[in-house]
Amino acid sequence: MEAIYRQTRFRLEQPWTPRPASFAIITAYATTGEVWPDERNQAQDRALERSLRQLGPIPHRITGYSPATGHAEPGWGVGLPLTVAQHVGREFHQHAIYYVDERDELWIVYCDTDTAAVPIGPATPRFDPI
Repeated sequence: MEAIYRQTRFRLEQPWTPRPASFAIITAYATTGEVWPDERNQAQDRALERSLRQLGPIPHRITGYSPATGHAEPGWGVGLPLTVAQHVGREFHQHAIYYVDERDELWIVYCDTDTAAVPIGPATPRFDPI
């Protein structure tokens, strides 16, 4: 599973300025290993956006994708504390989220909180230019 997370790249729909110093990337689509109808994925995505907006910061659309398989999944970048972002991920049935810290380090953060976060390198080079 971790190998899949490690290869992910990200696309922004529009520039994100100013980008928060640290932020989470959270999706609400079917968790790994499950298949949901498009309607459910889209409904969950809308619910996640509403939930993030209620927490305060304005979410920014970020799509994670695999360059190897082409699989892409829209998610939201949002400047939240890590523990809050993990909680949101759990609420939306996610196995893990991504977190970018203030040093621009990208982390795989498991939502169960019992599994240690895994650093996977600098975040900025994983974001495609707009």
